[in-house]
Amino acid sequence: MYLNKKQIQIETDKCLGCKNPQCELKCPLHLSAKHFIQLYKEQNYEEMITYLYMSNPFAEICGLVCPNKFCMMNCIRKKIDNPINIKGLQASLSHNFKHLLGVYFKHNNKRIAVIGGGVAGLTSAWYLSLQGYSIDIFEKDDKIGGELNLIPSFRLPQDVLNNELQLFLNNPNINVIYNTEINDYESLLDSYEYVIVAVGKQFYNNLNIDGEEHLTDYDVFLSNMKLYDKVAVIGGGNVAVDCALSCKTENNDVTMFIRRNFYDMKIDEEHLQKLFNKKINIVNNFIPTNVYKDEKIHLEGKLFDKSYIGFNNYDVIVKAIGSKQMIKELNNDKIIYIPVSTTVVETIAKTKEVLNNIDF
Repeated sequence: MYLNKKQIQIETDKCLGCKNPQCELKCPLHLSAKHFIQLYKEQNYEEMITYLYMSNPFAEICGLVCPNKFCMMNCIRKKIDNPINIKGLQASLSHNFKHLLGVYFKHNNKRIAVIGGGVAGLTSAWYLSLQGYSIDIFEKDDKIGGELNLIPSFRLPQDVLNNELQLFLNNPNINVIYNTEINDYESLLDSYEYVIVAVGKQFYNNLNIDGEEHLTDYDVFLSNMKLYDKVAVIGGGNVAVDCALSCKTENNDVTMFIRRNFYDMKIDEEHLQKLFNKKINIVNNFIPTNVYKDEKIHLEGKLFDKSYIGFNNYDVIVKAIGSKQMIKELNNDKIIYIPVSTTVVETIAKTKEVLNNIDF
């Protein structure tokens, strides 16, 4: 997860300083590993940490939770031996030198409302605050971070999350209003120059099968983790993996049901290996058709060969097949919607793209 000083030296020494670095090109934020590695080598730590957090206000978190498919899978070094551990470097350098981050916040006496305190909302608030705007974040819950709070501690330790969120809470241009849900966006324009709507994914994807009401949605499951003897997880993405690994102990039975072959799962190889190491059962090429409940919960479905099969006696069955964002149609250029994505880094990138195309 984090690299020690010797490991950092080994990884930074591997950088070839490519003229056309594919790692930078493939990163949704186009973060230059070559640049921050060079700044580290020059011991220019303040400029390095400033570059990281001006490029990505969740630099340390992304170093921990980003999938490998963006930077590391495209590192040219892997043609020689192994790709540079760019994620490990980003996480470690952010963690070690964050105390040197010094940011000057201007003040322009203009106010902007941000609806939602998740990744998109906080990213919006961060960059607008740098321009001098006073930001009020309206958060419906009692804490900020959104779905970052659902990432298990084995991937994102709680102290790291708290420390990263503190950057926003300590920002003099950002004020968070908790436990407040806003639905009438236009009414806020009486008090604010703009309204940024960054409410994330409000609606679950559905299986549309009988008995679906007996399933537990992934966010409810991850927010109220309990120990169960027998657990089923429907889904094969990163969130489904988080659900399965989070509840797996030596003594319980956890099974994942996925629509594709497990080698085709859209997860990093290291996460697939963790499923094997933790002895998570995987039923692949499975399409759920029915759920029913008596004292326990039972799942029925069909396999790739069209044969039907049943799995019985679960304490909980988690639905982890994703969620979606619904955007209202409003003809008002002062109300700006921020799209979200399936990864933290892509949501940050989309947020920055929207903000850069607006003439504030």
